[in-house]
Amino acid sequence: MEEKLFASLPLNHFLSFKKDGITFNDLDGQSFLVLNDIGIWKNIIKEKLPNSRFFYQNKNELQDIIDASSIPAFATNITLYMRENKNRICLPILDKEATQSFYVIYKKKNKSIIDEIKEIN
Repeated sequence: MEEKLFASLPLNHFLSFKKDGITFNDLDGQSFLVLNDIGIWKNIIKEKLPNSRFFYQNKNELQDIIDASSIPAFATNITLYMRENKNRICLPILDKEATQSFYVIYKKKNKSIIDEIKEIN
């Protein structure tokens, strides 16, 4: 399964016109709202965005802050469907590091959950 990183930007953000996607270089130097438990993405964004600031938030508060803020954030193809916001646009990050492959082991009784994730992917 592949997970792809997106930048969640306010509609009036200076990069929001780049509908085909953006790069880490485009984003470097900006501040971002970030989920505390972002997993593998934490090291990637720190490495690829060395001049950026990250404001880490817990899961319960992050979406409320994103909805009320003009600060860019991150989403993935797996989380996009959970974060509908008409005041933002999610643009794919085109760098190769913004796509990660995962292998999943699961119990047969959890197959329906994996199938849902595959549909999103």
